Amino acid sequence: MRKQLVVVVHGVGVREAGTSTELLSAALQSDDLPPHSSDDFRLQEPDIYDQGGLVRTFPAHQRRYRRYDDAGRVVKERIIADFYWGDIAAVRWGAVGAVLAFFRIAMGLGHAVRENARDVFPGASGPNYWSRRLAGLASLAIHGPVVATNIVILLGMLTAWLLHLLTGKDGAGLFAETFLTAALGAGIGLALMRWTHTYLTRFLGRWVVTASLMVVVLGFVHMALVTAQTPDPGGLVAMSCAIFTEQAAQPDPEGSPRENCLAGFAGIYLIGLWLYVLMQAFIAFCLVCITVIAAHSGWRYLQDAPRRAAIRTGHEALQPGERVRGVNVTDLVTPALGLMLLLWFVLISAIFGVIGFVDIDFLDALVPKQEVVITALRGLLPAVAGVVALGLIAVWIFARKYVAFRSKPDGSGFEPSGYLDRRAHYAESYRLLISKHMLVVPMVFVVSLFGLYLHALGLVSADWLNRALSDWTGTLLAVLALVSLALILLLRDAFVAGLGILSDVLAYLNDYSWAHNRLQTEEAAGDAAMSRAFAVHRDGRDRLGFVDRLLVLFGLRLDPPRKGAPRGYWQRDRIKNRLRVFMDAFIANEAPDELVIISHSQGTVIVLDVLKSDGAAWRAQVEHLSLITMGSPATHLYTHYFPTSFPCYAEDATLQPRSHGGAVLDRWTNIFRVDDFVGTHITTDPEATWPREVPVPANGHTNYWIDRNVMAELQAVVQPAASRAKGA
Repeated sequence: MRKQLVVVVHGVGVREAGTSTELLSAALQSDDLPPHSSDDFRLQEPDIYDQGGLVRTFPAHQRRYRRYDDAGRVVKERIIADFYWGDIAAVRWGAVGAVLAFFRIAMGLGHAVRENARDVFPGASGPNYWSRRLAGLASLAIHGPVVATNIVILLGMLTAWLLHLLTGKDGAGLFAETFLTAALGAGIGLALMRWTHTYLTRFLGRWVVTASLMVVVLGFVHMALVTAQTPDPGGLVAMSCAIFTEQAAQPDPEGSPRENCLAGFAGIYLIGLWLYVLMQAFIAFCLVCITVIAAHSGWRYLQDAPRRAAIRTGHEALQPGERVRGVNVTDLVTPALGLMLLLWFVLISAIFGVIGFVDIDFLDALVPKQEVVITALRGLLPAVAGVVALGLIAVWIFARKYVAFRSKPDGSGFEPSGYLDRRAHYAESYRLLISKHMLVVPMVFVVSLFGLYLHALGLVSADWLNRALSDWTGTLLAVLALVSLALILLLRDAFVAGLGILSDVLAYLNDYSWAHNRLQTEEAAGDAAMSRAFAVHRDGRDRLGFVDRLLVLFGLRLDPPRKGAPRGYWQRDRIKNRLRVFMDAFIANEAPDELVIISHSQGTVIVLDVLKSDGAAWRAQVEHLSLITMGSPATHLYTHYFPTSFPCYAEDATLQPRSHGGAVLDRWTNIFRVDDFVGTHITTDPEATWPREVPVPANGHTNYWIDRNVMAELQAVVQPAASRAKGA
C-alpha cells in the first residue's frame, strides 16, 4: 500500500478546523480514490501551555480516501488533514470583533515598530541606537500615558455623573469625586496587571494606576491653587485649550481668554482638564520623537543612495547581513508610529465626540459645558483628514488594479504569464495593505497635528485654520461616525476580515515581553526551545528598587514577568508548536510514504518557519516532501519589513531543493493571483527557478481552494506525486 498525507495550514479568517480540508477535498475529487471516512478530533498542546492545572487542546480534522483491490486490501490511500490555530490570534466577528481588532492592531503596531527599528537602525551605539530608543519610547508613550490619562478622565466624568444621580446636585464634593475616581482607576489598572501577561497591557495598567494617583495629587494641588486664587498657574490649561478651540483665541467680553477657556470647569472637571494637559504633553513628546526619527531615516536614506545605485545596477552585491534602505529594508517605524497615534486619536476623539454631540438630558450632568468638549475635538481635524486620505488612496489603488489586471480594450483580462517579467513593479505598485502611498498618510497626520501645536503656541497664525476648526469639526465627526457605522453594519464581514488579516500578521510579530534581546538567537530543537520561550526571571519583582520601578514605569527597564510567565515571541511559538504537534502525531500514526503541505496566506509563513527547524526530521520519515504556498506574504511583507526575523525564504539553505543540497523539499510551488494585495511571488530574482512561481488570473486574496485555475495546479502537484510514490 502507498499512502499520501496532505496537510493543510490555513490562513487568516478561518473560524474552525476542517474548513480548508473540505475545500481542498472538493478540489482534489477523483474516481480513483473514493472517500472512506471523515473525523474530527483534538490534540494536546505541549504541557507549557497548561493553565490552572487544565490541559489545553486544539481541534483538527481529517478526511480519508482509499482504494481497495479485488481481495479487499488497501492499495492506495490519501489523508487530507488540517488543524486550527486561529483562536490564538482570532478576531471575533461582528461589531465587537471590529472594536477588539482595533485595539489589537493598535497594540500590535508597537511590536512592528520595535522589529523594524532593529533592521532600519542597526548598531549598539550612535544615532541608530538612539533612534531605536526613541521609537520604543514613543510607542510606549502612546500605549501608556496617552491612553491611560483618557481612561481616567472618562472615569472622572462617569464618577461625577453617578454622584449627581445619587445626590441630585452638581458637584457632589471634590473629595468624594477625586478619591472615587482614583479608586476606580487603580482597580482597573491593577486588574489589567493581574489578569494578563502581555507586556503592553501590563504597561497600560501601570499607567492607569499612576494616572489615578495623579488625580489624588492634583486634587490637593487644586485645593491649594483655589485657595491662592490661581487655578491655572502659567496659563498652561488655557494654552492647551487654545490648541483646539477658537474660544480661547477670541476674548470673552466679560473676561480674559483664560477665564473663557476654563468656564464651566470646576472640581473634578478642572482636575480632568489638568490631566488633559498632561496627555497633550505626552502627545507632543511623541511628535518630537517621530520627527527626529523621520529626519534621521531620511538622512540615512540619502547616505545610502550611492550604495543603493551600485547594488541595483549590479556593480556591487549585498554583504551577508547588510541592510541598505530601499534595497532590502524599508522604514516602517515612522509611518507605524504615526498610524498608532492616528488610531488612538480617532478612538479618543470619537468617545468624547459622542459625549459632546448626543443630545440627552442626563449628559448635562456628565459634561458641564458640552460646547467646550466639542471645541476640544478640533484636533480631530487632521485625524479625519488622515482617515479620509486612507480611504481615497485605497479606492485609487483598487481602481488601478482593476484597470491593470481585469479590463483591457479587447475585453480580455491580464495575462498572468506577463506578471513575472515585471514582478517588482506589480508587487510595489498594487499592494494595498503595505502600499508606499498609504504609508505616507500617517505622516501627513503627524505633520498636520504638529502644525496645530505650533498654531496653539502662537508660532503659526492662519485665519483659514481658525475658520476650518470652527466650521468643519462637527461635520467631519458626523461623517466619520456615519462611515464607521456603514463599515461595521453594511460591510461587516469584509471589514472584519481585513482587520483580521492585519491583526494576525501583527500577532505573529508579537514580541510578548519585549525582551527578545535577552533570548538566544539560535533556537535548539525540542524542549530547549520551549523552555527558553517560557524562561523564568528568578529575581522576581520584590527585588526592584525605587529607581528601577520608575524605569519600569517609563518603559526604560523591562518588567520581570511573574514566575512561569512566557517570554519572547510567545504567540508565534505557540502557533508553530501546534503545527509541530500535529505533524509529529500524523507522521507517527499514519507512516505516510509521501507528504504534501499546502498552505495559504499567513499559513505559508508558519509552514516555512517550521520547515526550517523541523522539516529535515519530517523528510527523513517520508520518501518525498512537496510544498505548495498560495497568496503568501512571506517576501513582500515579512522579509520586506523585518529581514532579520524573516530572512529571504527562497535563499534559505535548508529550503533549497534536495537535488541541490537542501534538507527538506523535493518540490515547492508558489501560486498567487496577480491582483492579490497580500501575497505575491516568493523569489525576487528574475533568473531564479526556485520555487516554481505560478501566477494565476485576478480574483483577490481569498477562496484559492475553489479557483479553477488554482485547482488545476493543486491536482498537478498532488496527484502526480501520488503516482511517483507508487513507482509509476
